[in-house]
Amino acid sequence: MNMAMVQGLSMPEKVQIINAFALSKALYVAAVVPPPADMMERIVKRMFNFLWSKSTEWVARTTLYLPLERGGLGLVNVEYKIAAMYLVHLRWYMRADNNSKWKGFASY
Repeated sequence: MNMAMVQGLSMPEKVQIINAFALSKALYVAAVVPPPADMMERIVKRMFNFLWSKSTEWVARTTLYLPLERGGLGLVNVEYKIAAMYLVHLRWYMRADNNSKWKGFASY
């Protein structure tokens, strides 16, 4: 995205772009292949560089992850989101009506 276009955007608009476009691509790939830790760090770094236009971060990242009702901007925590995606699969393996051979292994 052109830097001149980015400078004119408000913080909520930048968060929308990150959540809707940038993270959706990362989450799509992460659904198949777990990203290594260094890649996660690069994704988060680029996310916040875009959000703050490479300047000083004036608000704590944990605050930005909060929903709007609690004073945040609703920015998706990509690390938590990926962990949650994998937990959904684990929940499916542990279901009572699942007769998969993996169920015995997972409950061990």
